[in-house]
Amino acid sequence: MIDRPRAYRARAERHSVVRNPVDVVLSTGAGRASYGGRQRIYRRCMRTPRPLPENLTTSEGFSTAQAVDNGVSRKRMRARDLVASHHGIRVSARDLSPCDLDESFARAGLGEGQALADVSGARWWGLPLPRALEDEMVTHVAVAQPAHPPTGKRIRGYRLDVRRFETSEHRGVLTLSPATLLAQLAGRLDLTRTVVFADALRTSFECYPGRSPLAPMHSLGELRKVAKRWKGRPGAANLRAALELSREGSESPKETVLRLLILWAGFPEPTMQHRLSVPGYGKARIDLAYDGAHRNSPELLIGIPQVAWSG
Repeated sequence: MIDRPRAYRARAERHSVVRNPVDVVLSTGAGRASYGGRQRIYRRCMRTPRPLPENLTTSEGFSTAQAVDNGVSRKRMRARDLVASHHGIRVSARDLSPCDLDESFARAGLGEGQALADVSGARWWGLPLPRALEDEMVTHVAVAQPAHPPTGKRIRGYRLDVRRFETSEHRGVLTLSPATLLAQLAGRLDLTRTVVFADALRTSFECYPGRSPLAPMHSLGELRKVAKRWKGRPGAANLRAALELSREGSESPKETVLRLLILWAGFPEPTMQHRLSVPGYGKARIDLAYDGAHRNSPELLIGIPQVAWSG
């Protein structure tokens, strides 16, 4: 007969070498053998995944096709240090955010003639969106007719008329132009949010978290030209109404909201960033402020007029 304790002992000795102490896993139950009242705990090693080629950037993402071309096996791409952001795309293992999805597809999955669109395009430019859309775990991609947009889990594709497929490049990635993003999102945003988005395209102030570049992106005339091309599309009426309410020089999204609240309450519309000269003090401008920890906090508590001194 086989001496089972000896066989267990031999097998344990073969697996007793631990390459990385942090990878030690203590097995329980069936992993213990009794020797005269004593229990021996077997150790097994969780191997560290083999390093990937340097040209495969796990933080931004890489395609499985690119990995295969670099000699990476399918088994290696299923290792615990990688996760799939989209079909055929791998990134370093972590809790993925909507921006992670957008970036991984933009860097590893965006094909020729494809552009980030809708919410993904707005997130890429750092433009203001309601929280529900900011947190949407979907990457939006547009193509011009007659091309076919990509499909799949966490992907939403759009096929646009060539006249409406106006693009811009930002941070090395092709997106729909900010004005086109406004026209596309007007079908998903209410009037207030559409005005906030339009004001963000016409300002150079920095109180727009993540917005880039810090310069006006479009003039009102350019936005109206895009609105004319989108006539008859979902949100076209909302877009036209928002452009009538949009003003140049808004300092933050909440300043636009406060201006609209004052206007819709029946008061005269305040002038944005009105400048004046005060004898004995110098130059100043009237600032619409409100009581809150930050200008982009969800709550708009109180509107109070202030004077911002500039010299």
